[in-house]
Order: sequence, then C-alpha cells, then structure tokens
Amino acid sequence: MSQFYKKPSKPYVISAVMGLSILALSACSSAPARDADTYYDMRPEIGDVSFGSNKTLKIQSVSVKGLQSGRSLIIEKDTNPIQYQEVRGHLWHVSPSDLIETSMSNALIQASQDLVIGTSDTIDGEDLRLRIVVTKFHFSPNDTAKLAFDAVIKDKRGKIISSTRYDLSEPISGNGYDNAVLALETALEKALGSLVLDIKQIL
Repeated sequence: MSQFYKKPSKPYVISAVMGLSILALSACSSAPARDADTYYDMRPEIGDVSFGSNKTLKIQSVSVKGLQSGRSLIIEKDTNPIQYQEVRGHLWHVSPSDLIETSMSNALIQASQDLVIGTSDTIDGEDLRLRIVVTKFHFSPNDTAKLAFDAVIKDKRGKIISSTRYDLSEPISGNGYDNAVLALETALEKALGSLVLDIKQIL
C-alpha cells in the first residue's frame, strides 16, 4: 500500500492573535493574558492512481460523531471507560466534517488519473456516491492518533455496493500537538490508500 500515501514533512498550523477589543480589555484587568489560539489544517497526499475508469464519484457527505465533531483537538484520557477531553486553545481551522471532506476530496482528485471525483458542489449525475461517517478522530498525547470511519458507496440508483470500516492507529513521533496532528494526517493518508484499492475493485 506504500505507493498510495506519502508522509507529510510538516504540519499545517495557523496561529491567530486575539481581537483588539479583547487585548484592550485584558490590558485594563489584572487577569493574566491568555495565549493566542492555534489553528490546524490537514493536507494528506497520495500518489497518482489509475482506476481504469472515467466514471464519476461524488463524495456526498462526511459526518463526525460526538464530541469529536467540534473544532477543538480531542484527547483520549482513558479507555475503561472511554473518556475524552477537549484541548483548549488548539483547534481545527474548520469543523472536522468540513476538514476531512476537503482533505479527502483534494487528495483523491489530485491523485486520480481517470476517475472523475468531486463533491456536491462540483458533480451532478454521478455514477457512484461516497458517504463517510467518522467515529474516531482523536489521540492519546505522546502515544497514538486514532482515526476510524465507515465508507458507504452507492450506485446511481441508490443501491449499496460497498460498506467498509477503516480503523487506523498511528504512533505519534515526539511531543506536542503538532506531532499529534501529523499522526492523524498520516492515518488519513493510509486510510485513503485502502479506500483507493477498494474503489478500484468496485470499478
């Protein structure tokens, strides 16, 4: 599967300072100034792929379940029972559903040499429809990033022709939230590599 994904060399981080009104307010108070929020992006990449078909595939929707649907990075504090916690001040620059849909579609569009891939904004009258439901999108600090999603592919008549769960754990290399984001991005790249192979079998 190594031919389908390439590990990124650096995370994509967008830092933002607090608004002038908040700065002015904090200057007048005795409370310590809060650090600026940090915003993250993901840009997975996979190598060129020939699907052997020029049909059209639409990524119809991407949804993320539970607390992980918010913009804050999520850590897994415990597994028995499972406990999650938001990371204050470290956020995705858009909602995870939009982030993953854009990341997946861009990677697949750039990789495909023949299959026409797009979203509801770019494709009409598609041959195949892909629906993604994300159930894991979090990490354990200094340990492992976890990504899992169910991918359902339907034909133009709405008949389900494939339903597969992709569940990956990726070790985090080093400390810090940047490395956790990189691990999530790598997990997504690997999942896309497996998804590509499954789509090729369907076609």
